[in-house]
Amino acid sequence: MRQRQYFGLLFICFVTFFCAASSSCRAEPDVIQEFYGKVEPMLMAKRFVELDAMADDFRKSDARFPGGDQKLRHFYYGLGSIEGQTCGCGGYESSISFEQKGPLVRQWLAKKPQSIAAHIVMARMLTNYAWRARGHGYSNTVTEDQERNYEDRLAQAAAIIKGLNLKDDPQIYGIYTTIARASSNPRPKLDSIYAEVTKQYPRWFISYSNRADILQEKWFGQPGELAIYTQSLLSIPGGETGKIAYSYVADRLVGQYRWQELYTVTGLTWSSVKEAYAIREKKYGMNNNNWNILLSLAVAGGDMPAAKMAIQHIGDDWDSEVWKEKKYFDQTVAWVKSN
Repeated sequence: MRQRQYFGLLFICFVTFFCAASSSCRAEPDVIQEFYGKVEPMLMAKRFVELDAMADDFRKSDARFPGGDQKLRHFYYGLGSIEGQTCGCGGYESSISFEQKGPLVRQWLAKKPQSIAAHIVMARMLTNYAWRARGHGYSNTVTEDQERNYEDRLAQAAAIIKGLNLKDDPQIYGIYTTIARASSNPRPKLDSIYAEVTKQYPRWFISYSNRADILQEKWFGQPGELAIYTQSLLSIPGGETGKIAYSYVADRLVGQYRWQELYTVTGLTWSSVKEAYAIREKKYGMNNNNWNILLSLAVAGGDMPAAKMAIQHIGDDWDSEVWKEKKYFDQTVAWVKSN
């Protein structure tokens, strides 16, 4: 969760997580959470053959949820999440511990040693297990034991995927990105991973939002580098892909800056964001989370007609992962309607 203030009135939490759209202003089932509720029990029931078949199908078909998120990515998020550590995809946290899941995935690996999915699930579980050991505090709050366990579990994750061909599955790049961020001199590694994944999988859109996050000065970016990058997406990769990638970057960044500085610091422009979302909607549809985020982006851009249109789509179906508490959503809606 990230907090933002708007003229001292509101704070808003944003993460990039997708649920079902409701153009009729009625809450609909959260299809991502339902998906997690389907795949995790399959693992617990040792339905390894079916899980491999599902992953294979998602790779071949590029199946997506409304809004554009790949089902393959959430397949790994659902299976790789563990109790006590969220998957990083919008607040999902398994109720099943690593100690319970780990032996089952090892059985999967033993029965199907060539399974790409089993290797990636284990590696993702280990990266989450590493963060559970370390915690999310500043480095000066991390004990030697925490740091040692963190590094050891990341090393285990790297060992699990070492023999995999990077071109076989885009999520392998995601695991390597997580590991690289924690390494010494991470920037060259992160640059190389990004160049390769966008070459092999240009429509694996999470790569672009991850890149934008990395290029923030608080992480590994130089002054002005983030703005140059966001603007470059409209030409490289450019076209439809570049605009949708641009919208994913907007998703990631909107919760990290005050509204009045979002478009001056990040290199995003409201006109380009608006166009990018229109293309994304045409290509993949829009889900409720998209409309909630677009409401914020429109307000930040001073476009009250666009904000009001987003409100019409949202109705009362406010996104708790975006607004944290309903009162902040209600205050925003009231402010938009008064202007």
